[in-house]
Amino acid sequence: PSLLLSLRARRRETEAIWLNGAVAQAAAGMNRLAPVNHALALLVTDIASGRVPWSAYRHQPERLIRAIRMAQGME
Repeated sequence: PSLLLSLRARRRETEAIWLNGAVAQAAAGMNRLAPVNHALALLVTDIASGRVPWSAYRHQPERLIRAIRMAQGME
């Protein structure tokens, strides 16, 4: 997958912000929520830019689930 290749290559930008962000934005335009897409767009962008270390989430699915729940307003 190109996202994994981008992260491994330490690219500062990935397609996540455009793909996942577009889904979240389209949902908002229809008065809907897309918390998973929203969380992934932000999280992957933060990892790629270096604001958040990849190791903070790599092999730690519980942290990803928590981030998604936070985006849903569940935590």
